[in-house]
Amino acid sequence: MSLLNHIFRPFGYELKKHYKIAAPTAMDALMNAIHHYGIDTVFDVGANVGQFGRELRGAGFKGQLHSFEPVAETFKTLRQACQADANWHPHNLALGAEAGTHTIHVAAASDLSSFNAPNDFGKDRFKGFQSTTQEDVEVSTVDQFIALSKLSGRTILLKMDTQGHDLEVLKGAAQSLFCIPVIQSEIAFQPLYGNMPTHIESFSNFQDCGYGVAALNAVTKTEDLAVIEMDCLFIRKGDPAPTR
Repeated sequence: MSLLNHIFRPFGYELKKHYKIAAPTAMDALMNAIHHYGIDTVFDVGANVGQFGRELRGAGFKGQLHSFEPVAETFKTLRQACQADANWHPHNLALGAEAGTHTIHVAAASDLSSFNAPNDFGKDRFKGFQSTTQEDVEVSTVDQFIALSKLSGRTILLKMDTQGHDLEVLKGAAQSLFCIPVIQSEIAFQPLYGNMPTHIESFSNFQDCGYGVAALNAVTKTEDLAVIEMDCLFIRKGDPAPTR
């Protein structure tokens, strides 16, 4: 570089190194929001076997972590993942718009299990849909869980990965949004299940609830690079950072 500058400087030019900055990951954006808003509690809705929880702990989050997984066999693995962490609480429970019992479609690939049946695109795209069974599971709501667990004084991040059911979870949190400044939702741009909302409907619902987009990160894509699903980070608009 110094030799090139020796050549070009007499002509009024100076060469400088340009360093590429790596694009932030979904977890980078999430941890930034956790620190900015003083999040002390995370709800991991659709926890599967605890992948998100392990990643969150690895990124340095030490607050309360509540992971919700309704499928009995999958929950056994989740519970094992939490055993050594006294601040990580597993719940064999789904969250939705209202409490009760609901039938879930259990896929061979457990992270594809959903209250919605897979559509043709989903079956063609993911082999994990080739074998599904059904299971009746208990459903609660965010509002009910917060009230029963006495968490209303907490500052909560709501993470949802429920395979097409996220807006139902959001409906069940209507009375608790005041203590949820940050939400992460996995939104499908090409639906994998029947009767699931479009990405336009999803974004509209979050906007109507007072949230704006903070970050978007692709989760899966087609072979021609079209987005199938994205992790979408939302923040409640107009919320100042807490006083520390």
